[in-house]
Amino acid sequence: MHDIETPEQKILTEQGSVVSVEGVFAYVQVDAKTGCNGCASASNCGTSALAVFFKGGARGLIKVNNRVGAGVGDRVLLKLDQSQLVKQAFMAYGIPLLGLFIVALLFQWFGASAFNFTGTVLDMFTMMGGFMGVGLGWFFSYKRYQPVLPEITLY
Repeated sequence: MHDIETPEQKILTEQGSVVSVEGVFAYVQVDAKTGCNGCASASNCGTSALAVFFKGGARGLIKVNNRVGAGVGDRVLLKLDQSQLVKQAFMAYGIPLLGLFIVALLFQWFGASAFNFTGTVLDMFTMMGGFMGVGLGWFFSYKRYQPVLPEITLY
């Protein structure tokens, strides 16, 4: 995995092969990497975070907009701005987590003040709010956020 730095952004890249093409999209199988597994800095490194995103195996197919007309078997280079990766992680995990806490606290406050719930009933009402908050957060992320796909170039 390579990092290309410019003054304003850090571009993460990965090599792979086109496995299939469907319409304007190509599905890319990235090359397996083992370097990040043994690195002492893997937990603090943007490259290792991207390595998880670009994982190998059948489940590691990356859907990209095939603007370069790559065909099955072509070697390609995928590029993604590191800030997009952080934003996508926040939308996938942060928004549902915020929903969990906010709605659970609202349900706890509302259950205690409006319904005078106490003890186990209040705890159950709070947990129900937490589950609803996760669902609402996920639904918001799913409906309102369109992730940026990596760019593809022929290698």
